[in-house]
Amino acid sequence: MQLMAGRDSSHTLLSSAVTSVAVPDSAVVNAPAWLWGGKVDKLFRTAGFRVRREGSGGDRRIRTVEMERRVRPDLLSIENLAGPGIPLPRFHRIVDVARRDEWEAVDKSIFEGLSTKRRALSSQGNDVIDALNRLQIQIATSSAAQLEQVAGDAYSLLRRMAIETDSKVRPFANAGVHLVNRSVELVHRLKTIGMFLRLESEPQLARGLLGAASKALKSGEHIFASAFGLTSGVVTLDAYLGPLVGALTPFVWAVAPTRTFGSVMFTLGQPIVGTASSAAEPLNLLLSRGPTEATKLPRIQVDSSSAAANWWIERLNLMFGVLTNPGVHSTSGERYSAIKHLQNAATVEQLFRRVGAIQAVHRDRDARQVLLFTVLDTLERLTGQPIEQLCLLSNARRALVRCRAAIPSGAADVLMPAAERSVVALEDAQNGFYLRRQLRQANVEILLPSGATRSLEPERAVAMYVKVLRNATHGHGAKHANKIEITNALLAHHNGELPHDLGLVGYLYLLDLLGNPEALAARLYRGGKD
Repeated sequence: MQLMAGRDSSHTLLSSAVTSVAVPDSAVVNAPAWLWGGKVDKLFRTAGFRVRREGSGGDRRIRTVEMERRVRPDLLSIENLAGPGIPLPRFHRIVDVARRDEWEAVDKSIFEGLSTKRRALSSQGNDVIDALNRLQIQIATSSAAQLEQVAGDAYSLLRRMAIETDSKVRPFANAGVHLVNRSVELVHRLKTIGMFLRLESEPQLARGLLGAASKALKSGEHIFASAFGLTSGVVTLDAYLGPLVGALTPFVWAVAPTRTFGSVMFTLGQPIVGTASSAAEPLNLLLSRGPTEATKLPRIQVDSSSAAANWWIERLNLMFGVLTNPGVHSTSGERYSAIKHLQNAATVEQLFRRVGAIQAVHRDRDARQVLLFTVLDTLERLTGQPIEQLCLLSNARRALVRCRAAIPSGAADVLMPAAERSVVALEDAQNGFYLRRQLRQANVEILLPSGATRSLEPERAVAMYVKVLRNATHGHGAKHANKIEITNALLAHHNGELPHDLGLVGYLYLLDLLGNPEALAARLYRGGKD
């Protein structure tokens, strides 16, 4: 039997035909007891899929419920529970959501370790970092019944905190609390990828012959774990909320402690400095190159935090609608490709995790630069644009214009500064071509061994230079004969200093990706290619 995904041209997010994957009748039609208690149809319904037989053959068509109903996906949502504009806090909603969560009691070992840390922190001081650290751990370790009280107490503490020099000034008076609710459907949709892949790799399993899977099941192992460590970010959303919380790096404007149902996100109402002036822990004593210039503290409006959180979650919801739509991950013959789906899902999560890592390593210029190179490689896969195009100043400016058009003004106060700094950094990188500056030349004039001269516009020279440095992760110097001359010349013409904020180029294009799920759908489909 073949499982196929169906075309629905009436919905723009389904820009491709959907697919089929070979699944023996015994695995789906007969619903053997080892697979979801013999209720495979319930598995598909829980994932928000609709499956129908295709004609008189053995194929079936599969599509998401939102495609069938022609509505927006409902995979991720946000509720503003407290803060400016909300007269009465609604912290009871956290308990309502937590009690419905089917993974609430899963993997207690994680919470045991956090509980130990929570006890260790209970006797520490009440400065901002200690308070926020305790807040995150308390939300992560409290029972569902305790969450209303814990969130309410943390919110009250934040709003009461005063600065040392003037006890009347409450810096977090405009703090807010937001409940990010991740649907059960979202996790199950991605988990079915591993099911299909194992059934493809082990046909006897589809016939009900468990073999090695039987022993694994009895020992509590996951038997459909293909690349789960590369796509597990949807369980607690840490991968996808990271770049949001880090949007104002090196400043912090929010914390997002995670649970298996999503997150209880606290916005501070104004950004605070995210780095210490001296070593905060022994590892900070290790030598590294940091930024050479200070970053100006951004100003945000009273409603900016909630606007930014709401826009981000809304766009994530649309992105997950694309990412979990079987039709996007199909072949040109309208057959679902589980391996293509896995690769696409892992690539998107990789982008979010590594952009978040760039935001977190503000102290280390070298780590940030290496992370930028891998983010640019990931973006090439997701956008179809090579590094030389992504790092063109004019291309980055166009992406910035698209982001400004997609993001409301209030949310832009939080989400846009880092993107804008990345474009400035691309422009400033042109100053590193010191020969051009000293000779007062408009372009980078490269003298080739043949005696001829090649003239490069500054933005093109920067983009090519970034590619040279990316290739240098294997060691400096070009391997291919046709690259040697330009590589050597660029190294000779540039002083090797790149602006620290250049690492934020990855964040710019992530924002651009979030703002245009249609483009992402088309790119992931890749014309039906694997």
